[in-house]
Amino acid sequence: MKKPAFYKLLIVLALCLAVFSVVFVKQLVLGLVKKQLSAVCPGSSVVIAGLKLRPFTEVVFSGIELSKKGVYRITCKEAGVNWSPVLLLRGKIKMVALRNTEVLVSLGDKSILSLKDSFRLPAGPKAGFALASVSLENMKLDIGASDLVLRGEFSAKAGLGTTLSGALNLRAGEIEASGFKVKNVLLEIKENAPGALFIEEAGYNKAKIRALKSPVAFEDNALAFDDISADFLGGNVRGKARFSFDAEPRYDAEVKFSSLDTAVLAYDFELNEKVELTGKMSGTLKAQGTFKEISLLSGSFSADAPGGVLTLKDTSYLQGVADASQQPLDIVIESFRNYRYNTGIAQVSLEEKAVKLEAHLAGEAGKRSWTVVLHDFQSHKEGL
Repeated sequence: MKKPAFYKLLIVLALCLAVFSVVFVKQLVLGLVKKQLSAVCPGSSVVIAGLKLRPFTEVVFSGIELSKKGVYRITCKEAGVNWSPVLLLRGKIKMVALRNTEVLVSLGDKSILSLKDSFRLPAGPKAGFALASVSLENMKLDIGASDLVLRGEFSAKAGLGTTLSGALNLRAGEIEASGFKVKNVLLEIKENAPGALFIEEAGYNKAKIRALKSPVAFEDNALAFDDISADFLGGNVRGKARFSFDAEPRYDAEVKFSSLDTAVLAYDFELNEKVELTGKMSGTLKAQGTFKEISLLSGSFSADAPGGVLTLKDTSYLQGVADASQQPLDIVIESFRNYRYNTGIAQVSLEEKAVKLEAHLAGEAGKRSWTVVLHDFQSHKEGL
């Protein structure tokens, strides 16, 4: 055989071998990834349409779809795995980037916690490589469960060291969880720079806060809101809050209220059939807890000058006052009709799952005291 012909044959064989190797490696990688995803998402359908290999830098998967009938459907246009030989030898992957992802979760009357049964994350020696950072670009969420509703989109980039670090941009039209309801929220967290929060409307039970805004800082595994301002019950709110991301996320908030309208309070809490109120009040409130329950609620308020007018209309409550004071019911009813007060103080406290408001008023007709208890407040039921 002549040398030129031999070289040509050698080149053709080398090209064939290279093509075969690339195809073989791609199929091998796709098979391994599908197998791993099937193990992490038992009972789900796994589809990966394509794969690109960029030697020693990145593996890019495209057309990804994970779905489990009646539970979730996750689609991702592109997922990039950034790696290097040096980091792989150390058991680490540089970064995983998910681009243009849509997450649909539909659990009906099941809790969002039931979603964990659909995933089986490896732990211990079988956990595989450690992930140094993650990037989420243009992720859309549509989550529905008995205790969580979330519809929005966000982008994020986070380092996954011993403490979280990174940046986030969240836009959500609707968030509802454990009694909290949020409408049109924008949250921007920046790395090494102040971020910002704006919420059009936020509520717990029937209490609603509007036009809430604050600068945001992410530090020591916690979100800090150090200058909150908002409109509430016809007045305004200023304060600070902190959300820590421990094993069980917690919050700690302290706020100051100015010129809250008691008539708006009675209307928002649907108490108009039981009480009529006019006048304004100011004070402070401190709250602590987790997203499962409130552990501390303590506040003190005083009436703004020149006071206001109170009428109690709940006859069952007034009957209890009459029995306790051994007075005729009609006299008690009259004493709480169009009662004009000049000064007043109120204390808010938490007793088990009930929020208790004790009010003490004073005016020309004498002093009046009354108590409102929002029973089982954390289960969203209330009463007087």
